[in-house]
Amino acid sequence: MSDIITFNTESGFYTPPTRQTSSDPWHHLPAAEWVQKQVDWANQSDPSGLGLVEPISKLTGRKLIGVEIGVCLGSTTKSFLSNIPNIQKLYAVDNYPTYIDWNGTDMNEERQELMKQYAKDLLTPFGDRVKFCYESSTEFAKTLKEESLDFVFIDGDHSDEASYNDFCNYYPLVKKYGIFAGHDIVLESVRKSLERFLGENYSKAIMVSNNAWYIIKE
Repeated sequence: MSDIITFNTESGFYTPPTRQTSSDPWHHLPAAEWVQKQVDWANQSDPSGLGLVEPISKLTGRKLIGVEIGVCLGSTTKSFLSNIPNIQKLYAVDNYPTYIDWNGTDMNEERQELMKQYAKDLLTPFGDRVKFCYESSTEFAKTLKEESLDFVFIDGDHSDEASYNDFCNYYPLVKKYGIFAGHDIVLESVRKSLERFLGENYSKAIMVSNNAWYIIKE
C-alpha cells in the first residue's frame, strides 16, 4: 500500500480523517489515469523498503526466504529482488481489497485490478524468485511454519487492529537473527501497534529511510 501517492511521508504522526474527505489530488480521474499517476509517482520516488536492502543483504551465507505484505504496484518487491541477489523466494502477499484508505483515497475494484496487473507485469521477469499470494495476510500466515522466514516486511492494512495482528502473526515466523520490518512508522496507528507489540523492546527498532523500520529478532 505504500506505493500510493497519497501516503504522506512528512514528519509527525497522523490521525485518519473522515471517510467523506480525501487528500488525493487525483481522486476524480478514471481508474486507468489514476493508476498511471501512481506509477509515475512510484517511478520518481525511492521504494518504501529501500532502507532495508542493506540489513537484509547482511543475512549472508544462505538463500533467503522472505515475505512482503502489501505489494501494491510492486516497487518495493522489485527493489528487494533487484538489489538482494541471494533472495531465493519472496512471497508477495496482497489480496487487493476494495476500501477507503486512511486519507480518503478510494481503492475501488477497478483501480485495484489495474494495480494488481501492473505489479504482475513488473515482477514477472524475476521468475520463480517471486510468488504472488492473492490472499489476506492472516490467511497466508497460516500456511507457514514458525521460524521459516529470513525476513518479513509489513506494509499492509495500517489500521490499529490489522497492523497489530500482522505483527503478532508474522514475528514467530521469522528465524532467530532474521529481519522483522515494516513501513509507515509515522502513522499513529502503526506506531501505537508496534509499541504495544514490542513493549520495552520498542527502543530496539531501527528507523531507516522512507519511514521504514526493522528489528533483528533475538
